Order: sequence, then C-alpha cells, then structure tokens
Amino acid sequence: MRAKSVGFSLLQIHELLQIEDNKSQWQCSDVKDKVQQKLKEIARQLAELRQFQQALQQLDQACCGGSISATECSILTALEQGSTVKPEQHHPHHQKEPG
Repeated sequence: MRAKSVGFSLLQIHELLQIEDNKSQWQCSDVKDKVQQKLKEIARQLAELRQFQQALQQLDQACCGGSISATECSILTALEQGSTVKPEQHHPHHQKEPG
C-alpha cells in the first residue's frame, strides 16, 4: 500500500488496512471520507506553512545580516518580543547591506 507516500500517518494507514482486510464491511464512501479528511488536514498545514514563510521573510528582510553585534539583532529582538518586524522600524545601521 502506498498510503505513506501520499501523506497518510501510521494511524491513518492502520485504519485503511483495516478497511482493506474487511472490504465487504465498508463502503467506498468510507475510504473517500478518509481521503477528504486528509486533504483538509493538508490544506490547514499549507496555510500554516505560508504564515511561517511570510513571518520569516519579514524577519529576513529586516535584518542587515552584517557584522554588528547580535545584541543589536532585529530578528532576536522581534522573537523575544513575540512580534514581527519591518525594515522601516529599525535603526539605520540595521538596514540590509547592499550586495
């Protein structure tokens, strides 16, 4: 069974195998429900990953990435404060260095 390769968890695979072992006791709609549940789960995960990506991009864009002390690091400050940062919120020496 290639259920793992399409993202099913071990518990979900176990449930599918139970259906496989007793096909006459189940309906096709039961299996389809499992797939639809997995699709919804993946959609939620993708939305969460997009939010992570946007937050990380904001942090990346706000940091100069230079050789100044990490005590001045806008990324660490934002993470400590639980906030996001934008480039215009920083001290001039925190702007990204060209190149």
